[in-house]
Amino acid sequence: MLGLKRSDEDLVSDCLAGDREAFGTLVQRYQKRVIGVAYRALRDNGLAEDLAQEVFMRAYRSLKGFKTGKRFGPWIMAICANRTRDYLKLRGKRAEVIWDLDRSLRAPRSTPLERAAARETLTRIEQAISELPEETQEVLRLRFIMGLDYQEVAETLGLALGTVKSRISRAREALRLLVQEVL
Repeated sequence: MLGLKRSDEDLVSDCLAGDREAFGTLVQRYQKRVIGVAYRALRDNGLAEDLAQEVFMRAYRSLKGFKTGKRFGPWIMAICANRTRDYLKLRGKRAEVIWDLDRSLRAPRSTPLERAAARETLTRIEQAISELPEETQEVLRLRFIMGLDYQEVAETLGLALGTVKSRISRAREALRLLVQEVL
């Protein structure tokens, strides 16, 4: 129980000195949050738990590269976000639409022509997202695909909250303009 009151920085130092129990304390501290983020993206408890285990194993192996003074929480959440994104890419899942499109775009299509038009629109939107700067894509992924709130995105990426909000706002505006062109 004493380990739970120690700082993350002290626990990381102890891990690097060979104390495996210290890492167990870090796992206890962040396990629910990591599983929660993974679940929001995967919508499967078993997969989320498996992915969380991979995240912690990867973190343990990477501790030597952990920079002193860096916060452990955002670091482990970045590993979780990256691992989840990689998993989704391997599974071939398409990114969810990240803004409110006209309901008709998302409605079931009754004719092949309507379905083809909707697919074309989504393809153009995905193309527009892929043309955004990588830093903006990452913020969008964490916020809308991983389901993190703004503060969690900021902590995960080590950014100011205002920076996260402005990147999302600029991305939404750029995508909104594209959607208007397409529609």
